[in-house]
Amino acid sequence: MLENKKVVIFDLDGTLIDSIDIWNQIDIELVKRISGKDITFDEIKHIRDYIMANTKDGEDKYLKYFEALAKKYNSSLTPVEISKLNDNVAMDMLKNYIDYRKDAENLIKYLKDNNFILVIATTSPKYMVDIYRNENINIINKANINEYFDCVYTKESVRNLKPNPEIYLKILNDLKVNAEECISLEDSIEGVKSSLNAGIDVIAIYDKYSDNNREEINELSNYQYDSFTDLLKDIKIRGYHEKI
Repeated sequence: MLENKKVVIFDLDGTLIDSIDIWNQIDIELVKRISGKDITFDEIKHIRDYIMANTKDGEDKYLKYFEALAKKYNSSLTPVEISKLNDNVAMDMLKNYIDYRKDAENLIKYLKDNNFILVIATTSPKYMVDIYRNENINIINKANINEYFDCVYTKESVRNLKPNPEIYLKILNDLKVNAEECISLEDSIEGVKSSLNAGIDVIAIYDKYSDNNREEINELSNYQYDSFTDLLKDIKIRGYHEKI
């Protein structure tokens, strides 16, 4: 799996960190702040889906959504006030709620100790990644991205997002390495295809939010693991502990 590899490329959201559900959690906390009620996301999902699908061109779909929440939960706040509150909730969650998946930081440290070049390739926007890098205490304390990763590529780094291979091709070009010298870790079908379309072997890390594409992910990816714990254990068993 790691023979002749020099570069390990990590997807971020859903792979390295538990963040796929973050926006649902933000909505739940937002409703709690404006109404004092504890709800499940299913309670407001149909409102969000309806607003996002039916907002007219030129209208701010998010303000329409916040207006709908105010009406449903009898809030006296205006949509603009709820929008500002939503930004505060989101910032708090991104700084304090997001965390590495179990044992992800241990794999990062193990690979770094064994001289692998570590790269992040994510479709998340730079402002979010910058929060994870510089303000998220969980990530900074466990395995600081600025310390352990040699390069970080975000949504703004490319024109075409996954499954287009552009982000991976850019990494190959920037690092002056061949596809055969790299391996990636992805959780989604889009990520798996992006890596493979660049000729890079891919390890699929299980994430429940990709279950709809599980069969295709397992069929296309080179390796499949349920967790970073299992992956790290297998790497050590296979004997890839020698310095490269």
